[in-house]
Amino acid sequence: MRGEPRTLMDLSRQARSRGDRTASLCHLRAALAADPNQISFKIEVAADLRELGRLDEAEAVLQEILKQAPQHAGARIWLGHVARRRGDRAAALTYFEAAAELEPHNLPVKLEVAADLRELGRLDEAEAVLQEILKQAPQHAGARIALGHVARRRGDRAAALTYFEAAAELEPHNLPVKLEVA
Repeated sequence: MRGEPRTLMDLSRQARSRGDRTASLCHLRAALAADPNQISFKIEVAADLRELGRLDEAEAVLQEILKQAPQHAGARIWLGHVARRRGDRAAALTYFEAAAELEPHNLPVKLEVAADLRELGRLDEAEAVLQEILKQAPQHAGARIALGHVARRRGDRAAALTYFEAAAELEPHNLPVKLEVA
């Protein structure tokens, strides 16, 4: 498949909107062939590979990005998602922490760090990360939801409810958080 890289990216997005990751990957690889050093194309290729369950290939593409751009936080974030998909929370945490170090104001990556800490049973550390997020963004509903999950994991249902209710107040149309309150 040949064409202009940006046109191929548009075709990829259209394929994704139809749920066709295989076609998306085909368009992305064609775009990458036309512009082999374009990191954004490589990230999108890795995303499709991950969604298709081709984790080794996704990891290889992401490691290639890190060779090209060692400080690329996005590649580390995607490597964290690949590791998590494999069930390796410790490796995922390492990648997310490295990305958070590169981008200290990236709150979504801090949420990922907290999620892996929680799943690894490191609840005090997870709570500290989440409290740090609330210092940066006091109205952050996601951090409150995550704190609710930490409290629930500790067996503190009352604290969990308080966090979930606070998040529901911040995001009244968020149905999943209403389910947590219930």
